[in-house]
Amino acid sequence: MKLNHDKNIVFSFILAITLIMSGCANKKTNDFYENNDIAVSSSDSGSMFYADEDAILNHNVFHFNFDSSTILEADYQFLDSCVEYYLTKGKDDQIAVHGHTDQVGTRSYNLALGERRANSIKDYLVKQGIAPFRIEVISYGFEKPVMPGFTKEACAANRRVEILKR
Repeated sequence: MKLNHDKNIVFSFILAITLIMSGCANKKTNDFYENNDIAVSSSDSGSMFYADEDAILNHNVFHFNFDSSTILEADYQFLDSCVEYYLTKGKDDQIAVHGHTDQVGTRSYNLALGERRANSIKDYLVKQGIAPFRIEVISYGFEKPVMPGFTKEACAANRRVEILKR
């Protein structure tokens, strides 16, 4: 009887550890906006936005999940702010869209991924009314990290597209 009881305890322990580990594994890989304060702040209503017109005018950063060029839902509000600015106050400005990746993978793969990311942002801006000739796309791949290294935080910070006034 004691042997079965010990097996049940061991089994329960292994099951508990497995459930805990699977819960961690199912956590989104890019909770970037919730865990970092890069280029965003919270308003009193709880939504996130770029702090001021200078941020919209000079430097916007949009992050991506690992090996993805899909724009994150949280970014559409920020992108719409950029569109509004570039269709009104910045209607004569030229725009540079720079694609970046983390340091995982080959140089050629990351240059292509950075370009896909930048083009996904460009495509959204064009669909919202910004003329395509105003937008230049450049991919840097992993060549210009904002945070060196292979930590989860460094990789998340480096998977980005930057929109800059040219």
